[in-house]
Amino acid sequence: MGFQFLQLAMELSLLTTMRRDDICQIRLDQDIVDGQLKKVINKSLSQRGEANAAYLRWSLDEHPLISSIVHRGRELSIKHVRCPYLISHEFDRKVKAEGRTHGYQVIPGFLSQTFKDVRNATGIYTGLTDSATPPTFHEIRSLSSKLMDKVGYDVKDVQELMAHTDEKITEETYQSGHEIKWTDIHLTLDEKQIKEGMR
Repeated sequence: MGFQFLQLAMELSLLTTMRRDDICQIRLDQDIVDGQLKKVINKSLSQRGEANAAYLRWSLDEHPLISSIVHRGRELSIKHVRCPYLISHEFDRKVKAEGRTHGYQVIPGFLSQTFKDVRNATGIYTGLTDSATPPTFHEIRSLSSKLMDKVGYDVKDVQELMAHTDEKITEETYQSGHEIKWTDIHLTLDEKQIKEGMR
């Protein structure tokens, strides 16, 4: 559908577990320096304050997939009048959106809406029951956590990456619910017990 920015944002969320707000605020000139992607996680900053916020960084040499995203983001930036943001897009209309400091900057609401539009265009989630809800952009974060759990990363390491203060949040909220969990039942009744119980 031609939304390169969405692909970059989804890949970055999958590799880093970053939320859409953090991804949309990554600046090429401030957050990608000295061969590293550095990000202060917004939610941790607002909840814990500057002294206890999650300050995360990835060496681009150690993380070639993130390096590739940065490279592609830089290429888009050049096409988009040197937009300083990693995630940029050429919009159909030049409308000044609240929170946008550059004409090609993607803001979180637009990222979520585009994800929803592309998801709906696939037709995969049509006809769901009322209790089932289609995934949002945030589900990529959850998928990332689950994949890291499956390959054997320690929950404490994943907790730190996701900037959670409690590993219970990481396990129960993000790593559970992505596969069917069978419960083995060991209780059984034989025919004799049934007959005796019916008396």
